[in-house]
Formats: sequence, C-alpha cells, structure tokens
Amino acid sequence: MSNYSCTNQPLENKFLLQKIKSQVNSQFFTPSSHTHTHPAHTSYTSPLLKDTNPACCLSEVFCSQILANHLQPTISLSRLTAILAQAPNLFLPPTKVIAMLKTWGFLTTRPSSELFSFSLPNIGPIIAMVLRGRKEALSFIRRKKFKDVLEKDLLKHKLKTSTLGSKFHMQDIVGAELVRLVKTPTGNLLQLI
Repeated sequence: MSNYSCTNQPLENKFLLQKIKSQVNSQFFTPSSHTHTHPAHTSYTSPLLKDTNPACCLSEVFCSQILANHLQPTISLSRLTAILAQAPNLFLPPTKVIAMLKTWGFLTTRPSSELFSFSLPNIGPIIAMVLRGRKEALSFIRRKKFKDVLEKDLLKHKLKTSTLGSKFHMQDIVGAELVRLVKTPTGNLLQLI
C-alpha cells in the first residue's frame, strides 16, 4: 500500500470532523441577529442543546457523538437513536435530531430501509467532478503503450474535466487502488491494475 492510500488515520478523521463542524456552524449557527429562511433554522445559537455555548451545537453532537462512535458509511436507526440518547446535554428527542439532520442533508435514507448514509449538503457536484477527473486520469494512463505513466508526467497533464488538479486525482486513483505505485530510478511509476 502506498503513502497515498485512504486509511482511517486519526489525523484524517480529525480533519474531516473539523470540516464538517465548520460547514455546519457556518451554515446553520450564525449570530441571532441573522434570519434563516428555512423553518428548521431558528435564530438562536443552538436549538438542540441545553447549553447555549456556540461550540455546543448540532455539529458538536454530529461529530463528537455520531461520527466519532461509528466509522462505517451507514448507520441503522436503532444505533443512531442509541448514540443520540447517550449524548450529554441533548435537549431534543433523538427522532427530532435525526429529522433535522435529514432535512439539512447530513443523513440520507433509502425508501423501505432502516439504514442512514452519511452525507454532506451539496456534495453532488464535487463527487461528479472527482469521478470525471478520475476517469480522465485513468484514460490518460490507458492511452500509453504499456498502460503506465511516470508520476511527474501525470502531474504535468492538465485535466480538462476537473478543477481539483492532477495531484488530487493521482492520489485518488492510487488510494482507490485503481493503479499500482512502483518506485523506479526515474521516479514513481503508476501502472494500471
């Protein structure tokens, strides 16, 4: 496994939790003078917790209680309810919190399923860009005679379908194990698997 692989390292989890927390806080927990347009968004600091400290809000519950205690991409209704029932200082019932998380786009569900998937609001365009860039990077490698390319050559290649950059997509395809990273005297070689 290369140093680009996607693993559950504490540093990566901490970064993800910080990103989610900042996104939730910036979208839903602004000063009380700001008026929200969605009926679920109220004008006070934290609708879910007895403590009105800005650090104690939905993002705190979502990150510290749910994501920290459950590492899989899906969670059952019973497990989610149990985690929320144990959350300290939670004011609303778990069913109301789950409904708010679904409304805001942090949980998704399929019809006739008791499973929830974790999500981020408005993530669709980003996922589409990642997939288009991945496809273009793999196509670039497939066009080579031996179906491999030096890392530096892929990094020089300007992707047309993504603004995330060649380095991001190189790390993505190595982490997804779509290519093998081989060290050579001339540099790292990416080979299709």
